[in-house]
Amino acid sequence: MRKLIKVDENGLFIEDILLDVIPTDEEGNPSPHYIDVAVPDGFYWPKWNGTEWVEGGEAPVSVPLEPTETEVLQAKLKASNDYMDFLEECVVEMAQIVYK
Repeated sequence: MRKLIKVDENGLFIEDILLDVIPTDEEGNPSPHYIDVAVPDGFYWPKWNGTEWVEGGEAPVSVPLEPTETEVLQAKLKASNDYMDFLEECVVEMAQIVYK
């Protein structure tokens, strides 16, 4: 068995497949839908152009997700708690200076 790459009519990668031999058409010619050349790393959507693998698509643009209301409220609560801790430390330092 050997690993072949199955492609669609446009040469776009479908899946890796294990076969003993490349399937043939009615006339005995090897099927153009099975490629014996490994796909190089780094392609988002590999496409076989008949002689080599090329990029057949584009990676989707990453859209930053908006924070949920809960995440916003949690961030505000943490900021408020941090500020209260800061004020408490200031009061302690002032008390240490005053009561020396």
